[in-house]
Amino acid sequence: MKKIISIMFLFFFILLLGVFFGTENNQTKADEIKDKIEMFEGQISTPNGIINNEQIDVKPNIGNQVAKKGEKIVYSLLDHVLETIKNILESDK
Repeated sequence: MKKIISIMFLFFFILLLGVFFGTENNQTKADEIKDKIEMFEGQISTPNGIINNEQIDVKPNIGNQVAKKGEKIVYSLLDHVLETIKNILESDK
């Protein structure tokens, strides 16, 4: 029982360390979108502003695929941890 609790504590501790050490870069997606909006508004607010209607195909890259797989792994681990905690609490009754 103590071993399971210590493993869960270690897991959550490592998870919290990852959250604390995770850093954001200067050019986040929000900043990029904000810059694109400002550029677009500058084009449409000027008289005779020419806007090109370009179709941009969004192709998922390796970063997106790895992030989605990582998200699935984290969610499945958390589900297992919560199920283990639930079973421990129910077994004590």
